[in-house]
Amino acid sequence: MDIIEIPILEPCPKQHQKENFLVDSQKKWIKQGEVKRQDLKSLLDNPPSLWHYLTSSTNGTNDRIPASQADTISSSLYLIEAQCKIIVRTEGMNPEKKVRCFFNYKNTDFLLKVTDPRVKQEYKIKPEKEYDLGQKYICVSLGLEYKDNNLYLIAATII
Repeated sequence: MDIIEIPILEPCPKQHQKENFLVDSQKKWIKQGEVKRQDLKSLLDNPPSLWHYLTSSTNGTNDRIPASQADTISSSLYLIEAQCKIIVRTEGMNPEKKVRCFFNYKNTDFLLKVTDPRVKQEYKIKPEKEYDLGQKYICVSLGLEYKDNNLYLIAATII
């Protein structure tokens, strides 16, 4: 929730991630303040949908887009508000527990991999089950092309 001044050199878009910038590693980042939770609502995005051409992976729901559609994407990040559930479970042959975020946005269900380190750490040690978190702010990110020629949606931050 920190507000940070980050020195940048230039825009550095990659594929559909047009928000990327090249950070000046020679300069320090400066904390300018903190965002109050009640102010997050004014920062929300309100897209009509979280991207198009959604498909589901083996363990997710509406969690990927064919990479061939990358040119149709104008933003790779959205901050949304939704009823959120965390699902902890073992998937496939790997005995390591996975943490996923379930939510519904504009009548579409999503089950996404959680990459938020704080949330992953907290829930990975808990028993395998579903945890209802209530109304949360979720930063949904669309990753770069994966080896299976898909772009995956992830729950990058859950507040």
